[in-house]
Amino acid sequence: MNLEQFKKMKELKALGLSRVKTASTLELKEWEIRKYWNMTEDEFRGLQQEAIPTFDKYKDFVVNILKVTPMIPDRNVMFKLKEAFPDFDISTSAFYRYIKSLREEHGFDKFKKRNTVLRQNPEPGEEAQVDFGQDKIIDMYGINRRIYFFVMVLKYSKLMYVYFSSEPFTTVKSIEAHKYAFRFFGGYPKNIVYDQDRVFVVHENFGNIILVKEFEDYVKDVGFSVVVCSGYHPESKGTVENYVKIVKSEFLLGRVYTCIDCLNSSCLEWLDHRSSDVVHSSTGKTARELFMKEANHLTKIAYNLNYSRFIYTVDKNVIKYQYSMYEIPLGFEGDKVLVEVENDELLVKNPITKDVICKHTITNARGSVVKLKETKTNPSVGEVIVLNHFNHDALVMKYLSEIREKHPRYYSKSCNKLQTLIKQYSKEQLKDAMEYCLSVGDVMLSELASYLIYKYGEEIASRCHYKSLFEYYKKRAKEIEVLLNG
Repeated sequence: MNLEQFKKMKELKALGLSRVKTASTLELKEWEIRKYWNMTEDEFRGLQQEAIPTFDKYKDFVVNILKVTPMIPDRNVMFKLKEAFPDFDISTSAFYRYIKSLREEHGFDKFKKRNTVLRQNPEPGEEAQVDFGQDKIIDMYGINRRIYFFVMVLKYSKLMYVYFSSEPFTTVKSIEAHKYAFRFFGGYPKNIVYDQDRVFVVHENFGNIILVKEFEDYVKDVGFSVVVCSGYHPESKGTVENYVKIVKSEFLLGRVYTCIDCLNSSCLEWLDHRSSDVVHSSTGKTARELFMKEANHLTKIAYNLNYSRFIYTVDKNVIKYQYSMYEIPLGFEGDKVLVEVENDELLVKNPITKDVICKHTITNARGSVVKLKETKTNPSVGEVIVLNHFNHDALVMKYLSEIREKHPRYYSKSCNKLQTLIKQYSKEQLKDAMEYCLSVGDVMLSELASYLIYKYGEEIASRCHYKSLFEYYKKRAKEIEVLLNG
């Protein structure tokens, strides 16, 4: 109430109007009239003089927020004030009255009618609801950034958890968000309600719900029940849809983006304040007060912070984990693998049979490539045939050992080519060529084939090589002849 309204109130009182009629005439609340009804003008002026300095030191800060985002909720402005001014100590009702007058003074007043639907509240620990949202906020460079967020709300206490991501949510990312939510709540409820979202549900199939495989495995591991409802159905999932709007309007609106981790940390602080400060209209209690009762009905999870499981798709025989790449054996390109991380060890397994494919020690060096550890492998068929043909001759074994050491990538192919050559050349001829290759330090099969052409002619060689390779070997054989004979 301002001074002009106070004087008008006194005039109406003098005319004999009641407090209710006076409030209706001045378009004020009856409690405001009751508060100032018996005050003198001097007392009212003194009260105003006491209140103005307290609010005025925050006036510029509040007006700047209203200029940028005029539709920002008053509750969000108050939260920003508490963030910026730790000494802020004004009652909620007094602040709401002040910002209302400030909006009217600067033309930022607003009115929004909100429809409500009566919903039945479940028992404590019985139900939670999950939904996704996305929004654009301005970053510190003035660029619009699209961010995505996951919301889980406990239906009984209305306690909410929010997790932000700079990328769209996948099934793996959503499972990670569930883990954080259950850690935040200290457990999980019996049932969780979802939309028919593609990260969770393949098809609702008229009640026969088909879940995404990774999410189905996670649900089985944890033990909660999945309830799938139709989208935009307020009687089944309206609570979380309303809270998605609250996150946008009360937390994100007017906020400047710096990084996704800062956003998640700030959100935890906001959730803590909101659960204590906001009194729910239907229950008359805060979310924290109701959660004290609901917490005992949630199923606890024994968290191992050093253990986690993920599903990855192998790309170019590597998987990426925490900004580093880990090599996978050949033959898994494009396949999905199960990755289990415990303490400092990373195990790659078959997602169905759970057989270990390989394991690595996790590196702390960001951006590094972790190679497979050298292990003794079973000999190939070609290698066995060649060694048996020469009765494991020392010269042949040395030649093969040199190929394995210098050209491991082509070792198997070299053994297969030798398997072809032993059908056309004698043991002595091949051992002679191998001895030459070892003496010049070039153990590649191309050098061995060229030497055989130089020493034993083209007729035999023509039956062992493709035409293009044969011509190359002939050219190299002439060079070997010049080198050896001058």
